[in-house]
Amino acid sequence: NRLSVVVDSEGDKEFLKQAEYFQNEFILKDGFINDLIKDVNEHKKYINANIEDGNLIYKISKKQAKLRNEISNFEKDFSNLKNEFNKLIEHFLV
Repeated sequence: NRLSVVVDSEGDKEFLKQAEYFQNEFILKDGFINDLIKDVNEHKKYINANIEDGNLIYKISKKQAKLRNEISNFEKDFSNLKNEFNKLIEHFLV
């Protein structure tokens, strides 16, 4: 939302080029979030379907470690993207 507000108020071609980059990145990140949500929901279904499996705890912990790692990496990546975006806005709106 913030991107669209700034794009509406800023006509600089270089800014618009960089804004397009951020728009594409935000769309990709949104898709990744949706994929993570899907993975978590599938994991919950798997747990419910295999509740009596003797090796379930091992399998769950392995999958959850993978999901935690993906989420952690995403948080770092998104934080960097957000900081870059905020710097861009500061640069062009000053």
